[in-house]
Amino acid sequence: MLLLPLFLLQLSPSGSSASRVARANLHPPNDETGVLLKPARMPDPAYHPDQLEEWLEDCDFIDSMTLNKPAVPATLQTKPYGKLNDGAVASFRERGFVTLRKVLSARELSHRVRLHSHDIGAKKDRTIPLSKALPVCCKAIFDSRAIYGESKAGDFESFFRLHNLWRNSRFIRQLVFAPRFASIAADLMGVSAVKLYQDSLFVKQTGHNASRWHQDHVAAPFVQPKPASAAATNDGDNEGDDVGNDGGMQMVTMWLPLQKTTDDEMGALRFAVRSHHDRKIFLPDTPGDGNTIGTLSDAHVRSLFAVEEAAARLSKHRLQLGDASFHDGFTLHGSGPNLSSETRWALAVQFVAADVTAMTPSAFEQQRPESQHPRLSLGPRVGDDRYSFGEWLRASAVFGDITEEYRVVPVEHPLLPLVWSRDLDPRTQYFKAQDLYEGFQVGTWRQGYFRFTGDLRRKQGGRF
Repeated sequence: MLLLPLFLLQLSPSGSSASRVARANLHPPNDETGVLLKPARMPDPAYHPDQLEEWLEDCDFIDSMTLNKPAVPATLQTKPYGKLNDGAVASFRERGFVTLRKVLSARELSHRVRLHSHDIGAKKDRTIPLSKALPVCCKAIFDSRAIYGESKAGDFESFFRLHNLWRNSRFIRQLVFAPRFASIAADLMGVSAVKLYQDSLFVKQTGHNASRWHQDHVAAPFVQPKPASAAATNDGDNEGDDVGNDGGMQMVTMWLPLQKTTDDEMGALRFAVRSHHDRKIFLPDTPGDGNTIGTLSDAHVRSLFAVEEAAARLSKHRLQLGDASFHDGFTLHGSGPNLSSETRWALAVQFVAADVTAMTPSAFEQQRPESQHPRLSLGPRVGDDRYSFGEWLRASAVFGDITEEYRVVPVEHPLLPLVWSRDLDPRTQYFKAQDLYEGFQVGTWRQGYFRFTGDLRRKQGGRF
């Protein structure tokens, strides 16, 4: 008898929030497989039911374009971060990470964000500070999503993760496209322009386990050019071949906490000092990891490197709301278990140099031990971000410049947007990148892909 109400629930109109939650819990997105780790549910507090279909996806209860002005502070577009001195840049390049105070100032965090009255059931619009609007939006999106994954007996999750909130929320998009953040990433890498690769919401609940040490670059399809000074070979049992190892700093992750304070007890990030220096990809050190690359045990990392928490050099060893840490794509990092009574929320935003080179789709997929190509013998990459890069990488394989057998220059694509350049007005580029995305239709690229892919396969020997 219990099956009948559930069946009727699925047949209810698409505007029903209940049916949406039920569908999310019954059908994994993107053809994912595995068990349901975190079911979708109605967010708390519940807003006006007529608007649930929209805001569950997009946080449309936040007025993100009042009088053609973004909901985030204008200073994020026009005022650079004033505390990034030569010492901070030098520390980042030497150690592989840096923590910066007040990347979002107290005044910016108190900036009032307006909520639509018809979405919250109020008689008139009301406002809340950015410091509250950002976690409220992220929590609403998180609550409405079902998360699937692998499950093994005795295993405990390390965290929950959602990719690319910027693609679903104009409010989040206005934040992560901010020139303030992109210019910091460019200065740390020493490049003149950067693109947004992806953002990720990380939710580490009370009792969540430690996450294994890993490198962000491993999950991405980027290959970096090798400078003349970086001809060192990879020696040792735990070091991989040189796919993606050969380059300068061309990928940076900003980790932005969303609660008032974050410390090691909550599972703040930990970094292996100077682990990025040789641009090496690390192979697993423990039995049972198979050919998965990019993860290491805590004991092994501590035997190789000094370890430091993100907030270790800050007063009281805590990250405050508005602080952010930045780390290089090759820096080994992880987090301890959440031993506190609070959930740890963080938004990670990843930037790449605008001239970064990528692997072709087949090169990325064919990284197996049995591969005959000397640069494609590492084994599968752990936790790859294919739902972030799949669309623009396929388009690049068709329309981009194939420089070598396994390399492609990414095309200008709205899903890999240019968010900052020394040669462009930051405010103009800020709005241009958002306009390009909001006018973007995936089908347009796919039509071109299917139309031309046959000819390219014949011309290029079927590599795509």
